[in-house]
Amino acid sequence: MTEPSNTDDARRSTRRMTGRGLLLALAVTVATVVGANAVFAGSEIARGLRDEARYTALPAAFEALPWDPDVVFMGDSRVILDPADLEAELARGLGRPLRVYSLNVPGGPPIAHLGWTGYLLDRARPPELVVILLSEFMFGTGLDVTLSRESVPSVWQAADAPTALLAGMPVEDVLTAVMCDSFTALRLRRGALRLLFDGGDPRPAAELGVQGFHPSARVDARTQHARALGRAAAYKKELSPPAEVNEEQLAYFAATLDRLQGAGVKVLVSTSPASTPLRPNHDLPLYRASFARARAIAAERGVPFYAYEDTATVADPYFSDGDHLTAEGARRYSVQLARDVLVPFLAGRPAPTGRPERWFPAAPAPGCRVLFDFEETQVAPGWTFTGDAFREPLVTGAQGPQQDVTGYGGLQLLNTPTAWRADAATGTATSPPFALDRDQLRLKVAGGDGEGVRVELVVTAAEGAEAGEEVVRVARGHRDEHLAPVTWDVAPWRGRTAHVRVIDSERGPWGHVLLDDVE
Repeated sequence: MTEPSNTDDARRSTRRMTGRGLLLALAVTVATVVGANAVFAGSEIARGLRDEARYTALPAAFEALPWDPDVVFMGDSRVILDPADLEAELARGLGRPLRVYSLNVPGGPPIAHLGWTGYLLDRARPPELVVILLSEFMFGTGLDVTLSRESVPSVWQAADAPTALLAGMPVEDVLTAVMCDSFTALRLRRGALRLLFDGGDPRPAAELGVQGFHPSARVDARTQHARALGRAAAYKKELSPPAEVNEEQLAYFAATLDRLQGAGVKVLVSTSPASTPLRPNHDLPLYRASFARARAIAAERGVPFYAYEDTATVADPYFSDGDHLTAEGARRYSVQLARDVLVPFLAGRPAPTGRPERWFPAAPAPGCRVLFDFEETQVAPGWTFTGDAFREPLVTGAQGPQQDVTGYGGLQLLNTPTAWRADAATGTATSPPFALDRDQLRLKVAGGDGEGVRVELVVTAAEGAEAGEEVVRVARGHRDEHLAPVTWDVAPWRGRTAHVRVIDSERGPWGHVLLDDVE
């Protein structure tokens, strides 16, 4: 038997030391990477890079939210709803306060919706209701590749990897989601590389708005219509051959419903708002086939599925393009959706058919009665209109290039500039007759102060006098858009019949008039 040589002992010692050295080197490397990532994650640069994109800023903002939302909307950038109006209408209809939040990211398809469920169910109190708004492109294979995967490195969390795998997400995407959630440097790699090679600072922070609400800016009607036609053409291309039904996104949609319902969360689905030029795309074979599948998936789970046209419709001037609502459009849509769909659903009663007759009836001041508050959903009954200023007489706020309108009550008012012609629009509006049975008449007026823009009180001749009418009171604006209260002394004509007449005969600057709450 040969004794081991000193050379053999040295080799074994070297191998043992090499193995320990490799483990030590690996541990040092991992510690260095983790430490460097922690330092980067806490840096101002990382916060700036995170905040410059909605896809990374919104998850962080939602996680930091100090209160738990009761109603959450999920979808793409077309989810533009006013939380204040939603909350007010929900409280009015249900008799209890509910808080609202919108988780909407550009192009956010069902893969993003499923990713958001992790954030919802991580809350101390998950939401009572989740409303999923679907856009026409979401279930077609023509969906932009970047949009279809944008949520993987930005929204998805490592803890939700099992959910992703069960929903059929490719393994490489699941690994990407896990690594990006674990390492901030990977999640923000695109911005970090841009700064590394190009220098400079992070871009301005993305506008998240209030509770996820960020409306589009108002534009003139011609611009809106041109934009709408462009978006309609783009969607049509995405929904045309060779595009097919996107089975992957349908699977994520089903998994989203299953996960929320499994946690006891109520779910409601609707298609998202679309202006008139976009709606012919809903007759395309791919749209009809894919949304028939989505409806069937929802029906199997007992989830209501509404079409936008069945819930609330907003006139084209309330869009900034084909499918993004302005602040006024968001207000109108939010009130309709809450009143006609959300309140009945949460209250466990059938949704009403048709539109309500009125929005928010004005509460009269003591000793007064409301004559005209313009809260009718269709048209002011009994009023007569002439000219193009009153093609859509009842509006929710500013029109076209008009500055923001304030001071009016309820949802609507009478406003003479139009989205198409602005101050060039002219016309008259005449109320139905009413009896002057009090000594004062109150109203709110704004707009121009020229001779051709005014609100008149017209009274009929006294009994026994020669038939005729007389203008006895006139009110004008003060070259601003704030409706200020006006009080007319009508005691000399008490007992006579009168009507209100709105006149807009001016086409230049401040050639318009606004009126609300005549009582």
